Amino acid sequence: MLESGLLTVNNHHLSNQTIMYQEILLSFSPYLFVAGLVVGFLVGYLSQRPISSLSPLLAIPAVTSSLVAQKPSERTRYQSFHLPEERKTQYLQEILRLIENEKVYRSHEISLVKLSEKMSIPPRYISQIINEKCEVSFTEFINQYRIKEAKEILLDPDYLKFSISGIASEVGFSSRQSFHQAFKRFTGTTPAKFRESCQDSRIPTYSS
Repeated sequence: MLESGLLTVNNHHLSNQTIMYQEILLSFSPYLFVAGLVVGFLVGYLSQRPISSLSPLLAIPAVTSSLVAQKPSERTRYQSFHLPEERKTQYLQEILRLIENEKVYRSHEISLVKLSEKMSIPPRYISQIINEKCEVSFTEFINQYRIKEAKEILLDPDYLKFSISGIASEVGFSSRQSFHQAFKRFTGTTPAKFRESCQDSRIPTYSS
């Protein structure tokens, strides 16, 4: 009887403990649910992030290795622009021959690529040579010759009937506005005023 009574007491005590634990778990269940959602979200988010973004220390070897890998290609790219001085001189003479003798600057379609195709020289070489030897850009180089010829035409009495737009087209400009801007940049005045000043200087003066 005593043993059965003790068993009954123990069972009753265990059942009370079980109920208490269940109540504790139930009281914390909303928090555990929320915590589970947060952990799941973080795991999913971090699994999609690159390793380099998780730790700056982990990113250092990756950056270093990428820089080392890029160095040979960078050296190769810059070495491809290197030209011997004698080759630069030869190419410059060919460029000047086309510009001065064949007057390719008169073409409205002239460009670095077009000149490159005509000379069978890579565009980057032509640009490099003009920049280094003439100290101007390709556009300025072409416009110098255009403005030089435009000034000669404006000074020529045989071209007095030529309009400014006609002269602009004759020397290679595609519009009057671009011609006006380039002419003023190189001479400090407009084509019309340049022509007027030249005409005034040709008017004979008579002393009394």
